[in-house]
Amino acid sequence: MFFKKTFCHFQGSSKSKIILNSRGLFNSKPNNKYHQHHLNYYLKRVPTRFCSSGYNSLFGYYSLFGSIKFRNLNSPSLSNRLNNKLYNSLNNNNYNNNVNKNLNNELFNNGLLNNNNHYHYHNNVKYVISQERKNYTKPIVGYWLLGISGLIFGIVVLGGLTRLTESGLSIVEWKPITGIIPPMNSSQWEEEFKKYQQFPEYKLQNYDMTLSDFKYIYFMEWAHRMWGRMIGIGFILPATYFGIRGYMTRSVTKKVIGLAGLLGFQGVLGWYMVKSGLDEKLISTPNSVARVSHYRLVAHLGSAFLLYAGMFLTGLQIIRDAKIINGTFPMDVAKILANPALKRFRLFSIGTAALVFLTSMSGALVAGLDAGLIYNEFPYMGQNIIPPKSELFSGDDINNLWRNFFDNPTTVQFDHRVLATTTLTVITALWLYSRRFNLPPKVRLLINSVLGVGCLQVTLGISTLIYMVPIPLALAHQAGSLTLLTTVLHLVHAMRKVPIKL
Repeated sequence: MFFKKTFCHFQGSSKSKIILNSRGLFNSKPNNKYHQHHLNYYLKRVPTRFCSSGYNSLFGYYSLFGSIKFRNLNSPSLSNRLNNKLYNSLNNNNYNNNVNKNLNNELFNNGLLNNNNHYHYHNNVKYVISQERKNYTKPIVGYWLLGISGLIFGIVVLGGLTRLTESGLSIVEWKPITGIIPPMNSSQWEEEFKKYQQFPEYKLQNYDMTLSDFKYIYFMEWAHRMWGRMIGIGFILPATYFGIRGYMTRSVTKKVIGLAGLLGFQGVLGWYMVKSGLDEKLISTPNSVARVSHYRLVAHLGSAFLLYAGMFLTGLQIIRDAKIINGTFPMDVAKILANPALKRFRLFSIGTAALVFLTSMSGALVAGLDAGLIYNEFPYMGQNIIPPKSELFSGDDINNLWRNFFDNPTTVQFDHRVLATTTLTVITALWLYSRRFNLPPKVRLLINSVLGVGCLQVTLGISTLIYMVPIPLALAHQAGSLTLLTTVLHLVHAMRKVPIKL
């Protein structure tokens, strides 16, 4: 607990001098050892996140039981509710209350030690504290969410590899349960291959594919789907257990339910994306290429990024709350983060995170249209930095000009270049702006990491373009986008104020 070591006097007892140490316990011997034992016993069980040291002009820093007020980490209403609960519990019995009447919402006061019915008060307080102590989430839930976010990071990379190897359309059916088992013998492989041969990708592009080639792309897509199933099981089963055991608060439970819904939606969206590449109309369309809709690809990747961000930030917040509850969060960091001048820096960080996400989605458009295979030089696009207007805006109908930003490969690549350059410029400005402030070491490390990862990501993007999208570089570039988003989100979280009254 965050309290200064101080000498405190209880009114009405000249001998009850008590030393309050840094742990919030009583070191000296009150008149009644029974009192000391019970006070220390229940004091250890007070949730630190609700507490703040108080000051009164009459008593100075007064005793812990006269200075603690319950506060809430998330909603102000909880602090008032808890204060009233405890005050009413203590006030059910008549005792001589000589404490300042303005302190009626305090957790305890000096009457607790002087009243003969102290055991009754202890029981009341024990019950209230035991009930309110349930209103925090165990840190294991936070570590679990961080682990699931790591699995989502892995499936994003694996999904990129599946796309780059053109394996995403190899499994033409969606069987969430029976699809777990791949073909086990030659006849089953032949059957799967015949199914694949009925669809546009084989007829338009892979008409000379052999069975061994098909097995390779099949296993790539199968591994991607199995990883998704593993994430689903790894999320649903622990979430159910934590919910039954009461490890999560109501607010965290709602978030976990929302994340579960988004996880299920992500699986359905993945199949919806694949279906767009299996459309028979592609065969009759001149100069068509069998590939998934780039709109659906962006939606699939975007929902994966949002799911990742939700689990990552929720996990970090739960772990941080646990440190505050246990009294292990550094007070010097809390004081620095309480600086009002950091408000603009926080907003700047949030805006940077949004820009990183937008740039990543524009990169998904580039991937969906194979726009990285044109204009393989940098910074020029042809003879100039900006390509000819006739290539940027194709078509004469002015009502369709907006579609160039999403359907025209030249415009899509140009937009991604502009967004990537803008993002790196903003990250650099954020880093320079951070030099004005005294920041905690962790925040300083994160802001330096954001700049470093941002420079690396731009370098990977340029290299991928110049070398015409080799798989290793393209895969590293996709992983780099999520790595950059991770560092920025971590920075945003680390900059949040700590709800501790200083």
